[in-house]
Amino acid sequence: MMERNIKNSTQKVYQQIGKTFKYAVAHGIADRNPCNDFDISEIVGKTNEQHYPTITDDKGIKNLLTSIKEYSGDNGGR
Repeated sequence: MMERNIKNSTQKVYQQIGKTFKYAVAHGIADRNPCNDFDISEIVGKTNEQHYPTITDDKGIKNLLTSIKEYSGDNGGR
């Protein structure tokens, strides 16, 4: 899990740096965007997407909504 968080953080920082240079180039502050020279996934590797289960049938959705409506349990002390 830690490796995935580091990859995600690295990609977000890379994207922000790229946006900053894009702005700088557009406003004549920089000559070029160095982020265009490489692909971040080649450096940190690709992130593994984690897919979560989904309810796709009408009966499952109905059961979920009924369960939520009827739930009267603890709200975690909030």
